[in-house]
Amino acid sequence: MTNSTTVDRTSDRELLVTRTFNGPAHLVFAAWTGPELLKRWWAPQSFGITFISREIDPRTGGS
Repeated sequence: MTNSTTVDRTSDRELLVTRTFNGPAHLVFAAWTGPELLKRWWAPQSFGITFISREIDPRTGGS
């Protein structure tokens, strides 16, 4: 399996990004839910932007 990303515009106000990772599920989950890793993931220093806050509820049906 290789890493892949797809992006679909589902409406004028919604964008669906699907990513597949070749790695252990617990590490991928930690990268998406841990505050520091999430900040590094979505706003790396090379982007030159600041990640101000994050809210996540990773449970099934969460937000």
